[in-house]
Amino acid sequence: ASVLLESFLFYSGFFYPLYLAVGQQKMIHSAEIIWAIIRDESIHGVLVGLEAQNVFNELTPEEKAEVDADVRELLIELFNNEVEFTKEVYEQVGLVDEVVEFVKYNANKALANLGIAPYFENVSVNPIILNGIDTETKNHDFFSTKGNGYVRSINLVPIGDNDFAKLETMLGKSII
Repeated sequence: ASVLLESFLFYSGFFYPLYLAVGQQKMIHSAEIIWAIIRDESIHGVLVGLEAQNVFNELTPEEKAEVDADVRELLIELFNNEVEFTKEVYEQVGLVDEVVEFVKYNANKALANLGIAPYFENVSVNPIILNGIDTETKNHDFFSTKGNGYVRSINLVPIGDNDFAKLETMLGKSII
């Protein structure tokens, strides 16, 4: 259930902001927040999915069959709920069918995190959204906004009093 939440149900509400940001260059800063959330939640979905796979592998064949059936039943129930929610949220902007495809895509991703074959076939997600959920380091052009990629320094050097003294000399005033 946790994997379905973090790899499936969590994302449909992001469709329109990503659609606007990537497709129309609107709400860029909101999309940057969403990209950070997607990166974080995708890690949760994968990690919990791997843990669930480890537990599943320890089950008896009968227990595995029961769990498989329960996961499919829960997936379908949650999908149907999400479709109803999608209709309420996206009907006014005419995107219900596109968002439902995105929901199917995310359901299949959740199943992949659990080591289970996709349930939905021939899923066709809007390429704007696929580009929008690609969380590899994002770079925006100079005119839109700063990039939001994380960069980790590998050359760490401790700073000390001499560094502050040098800075004060450069600035010509005390900084402490």
